[in-house]
Amino acid sequence: TMLLRLLCFLVLMSLFSSCSAIPRLDRPREGSADEEVVQTKGDVEELCGIAPNGAKIVGGNEAVPGEFPWMAGIFLTNRGYPRLFCGGSLIDHQHILTAAHCVNQTYHRPQPADLVVRLNEFDISSKDDGLDTLHVNVEKIFVHPLWNEKEFKDDLAILRLEQEVDFDPNLVPVCLPRGDETFTSKSATVSGWGVTKEGGRASSTLRKASVQIEANEDCLLKYDGSVPFQILESNLCASNPPRDACQNDSGGPLVVQGDDERWTQVGIVSWGIGCGDRRFPGVYARISSYIDWIDSITQTTN
Repeated sequence: TMLLRLLCFLVLMSLFSSCSAIPRLDRPREGSADEEVVQTKGDVEELCGIAPNGAKIVGGNEAVPGEFPWMAGIFLTNRGYPRLFCGGSLIDHQHILTAAHCVNQTYHRPQPADLVVRLNEFDISSKDDGLDTLHVNVEKIFVHPLWNEKEFKDDLAILRLEQEVDFDPNLVPVCLPRGDETFTSKSATVSGWGVTKEGGRASSTLRKASVQIEANEDCLLKYDGSVPFQILESNLCASNPPRDACQNDSGGPLVVQGDDERWTQVGIVSWGIGCGDRRFPGVYARISSYIDWIDSITQTTN
């Protein structure tokens, strides 16, 4: 049943299962971490959200290499070979935003040494995709203090990288929302290397899909009684069946392009029922609800 599939995922998570209900599971910079806090806030704000092209995911199209220069692939390395299991986004020189369920569940709590983040990546199966991919180790994992895996509340985490990374046209941070806009009815884009259809295989190349953000009230009505979770103000829902996020897309960014053509991340891929199911939108953590917590992590060096 639908509920059984959802509960199956919660026990085994997307890295280890093929359940249909998901949460959507080297180049150092000179200067000290203290200097980074003082010196780079300006260039983050200046460069964030600028995609060089102006511009798995169910029903989505293949992205262009470098199209989403903030996109991060998070790989588990403690099983003999690197295996992608979640996405994330670069938000400054040293921090990756992702989902809490990617790094903190009862049966899955990787240590920083178990993880490698790939930046400026397109084809995870090829070393020759035309991009200068960075492989960066993780120094520390920060999970939101109110994260609750039974209710999937406050599903976000931050990875602090061992090294700061330099920005270039193919590697820039995504902008974060600073106002109280809900983005309801806005067109948004979700990206990742997840499976391209429910029950299918993961994509080796980065894919994207256009979805529309829905009012939380409408989303709540669609999910009413179907899952043991709530749709909260700190959630955001989006859909465009059959396009959707799916297994291994967890933690990836949902972005909206502004009038200035910059991209702002408004959500983190969190959970849903099935992939691209017309009845159920994808559910995301709403970034604007967590700006204070994000700032508290990125603006300190502890």
